[in-house]
Amino acid sequence: MKVVLGFDGTVAGIVKKDDPTTHAIIKKYVRAFNHHPALLGWQIGDEFSVGAAPAINATSELLTDLGSKHQTWQVHPHTWSNSDVR
Repeated sequence: MKVVLGFDGTVAGIVKKDDPTTHAIIKKYVRAFNHHPALLGWQIGDEFSVGAAPAINATSELLTDLGSKHQTWQVHPHTWSNSDVR
């Protein structure tokens, strides 16, 4: 069995790229689960508002910076354009 660990808005929605004080919760999850054999990847939210795109991107970058090699997912509403999520 494999698991995708999901971050809701109270976790991923607060991360700011240039504000390390917002990184603690993600660091805690990575330390706890990154090397677990069942972890398939991380889901960063589910249909967040378009205003959450910077936090989603910051969370994804932080996961990589912390050494995670796992895939990330983010489900965004069909109303977002491709440029909104880059």
